[in-house]
Amino acid sequence: MKNIIITYKKYFFVSLAVYCISFITGAFLSKFLSFKYTENEQRFVDLFLHNYTLGLKIMVLGWISLGVISIIYLGYNGVFLGAFSFAIIRNHGLKPVLTGIIPHGIIEVIAFLLFATIGFESLRCINILKLNSKSEQELRYKVEIIKLVSIFLFATILLVIAAWIEADISHV
Repeated sequence: MKNIIITYKKYFFVSLAVYCISFITGAFLSKFLSFKYTENEQRFVDLFLHNYTLGLKIMVLGWISLGVISIIYLGYNGVFLGAFSFAIIRNHGLKPVLTGIIPHGIIEVIAFLLFATIGFESLRCINILKLNSKSEQELRYKVEIIKLVSIFLFATILLVIAAWIEADISHV
C-alpha cells in the first residue's frame, strides 16, 4: 500500500489542488447564483451507476488526454459543488448541506480524485519510459497493473459506500 501511495501521490495532490481551487471558485460564484433544492430520493443502483459512469469517464478520458480531461471534469465538478453548497447555505442555511451533501459527498469526491489519479496513468507511463530509456531499467508491468487495479477497486468501493449513504442516510 505504501508503494502505491508513493507512486501516485503527486498525481493525487494535483487532482486535489485543482478540486480545492475549483470548489473555492464555485463558492465565490455562488453569490450570483440561486439553487432550489428539493428532497430527491434516488435509488442506490441509479446513484452508483451515475457516479461510476462519471468515474470511468474521468479515468478513460484522462488516459487519452494525458490527464487533461480528468482535470477539466474535476474542475467542473468542484466549481459546481462549491457554487451549489454555498448558494444553499446562503438561501436555506447550513443544515441541508450538513445532512444532504457532506455525509456522502466527501467519500464521493475522494473516489473521483482517485479516478482522476488513474487518469494520469498515460502521462506517468511516458515519464517512466523517458526515465527508463536513460537508466536501462526494466519496467515491471505486472506490479504497475496491480497498483492501478488496487486504486480502481478502492475508488469503486468508495462509490458504493457513497451511493449507499446518499440513498439511505443523507437527507435534506
